[in-house]
Amino acid sequence: MGAVKLIFCDFQQCELILKFDTINVELGQTVPTNIDGYLDKNKLSNKVVKKIIKKTKEKDNLKYVKVINKDENGKVISKEEKDYPEVGNYEMHFIYGNEVATIKVIVKDTTKPKIKAPTSIDIFQYTDLSTFNFDELLESMDYNDVKDWIVNTSKVDVNTVGTYKLKVSIQDKYKNKASKKLKVNGV
Repeated sequence: MGAVKLIFCDFQQCELILKFDTINVELGQTVPTNIDGYLDKNKLSNKVVKKIIKKTKEKDNLKYVKVINKDENGKVISKEEKDYPEVGNYEMHFIYGNEVATIKVIVKDTTKPKIKAPTSIDIFQYTDLSTFNFDELLESMDYNDVKDWIVNTSKVDVNTVGTYKLKVSIQDKYKNKASKKLKVNGV
């Protein structure tokens, strides 16, 4: 973390001293906008700290994730704004009297989706795997949009009863990929 660059600090000693000038946040994490967590309290008296916390105003350009829920016909049923910002670069400005300090906020998504799936699947002999609906059995959890499932059925022989391995994977829009192996029981 580097030193904070004060935009304006009147011609007196600065009191608005921050611990760092940049924070890195993972998508899904909230970003506190109160000066309390960013103020370098070790360089100030308790009296000054209390005064700064009470009188500092914050302005930012954070854009929060919006979720639109639709029914099966595509009609919007509800809209909600989450308490965490979208992926991007932002700034938070803390204003205390004539002093202004800025923190850059960098929001990234580096977390792969989580896959929820059964440990094994029973498939009847001679089932056409190209038309089998794996989507009913698989669920992904991620903070952003995911692409379609990739289901590798190359090691499954539907003509022969037995146990096989099936690999499923999914990727989000920031190229974070998750995969999982499942057992397929040919019955």
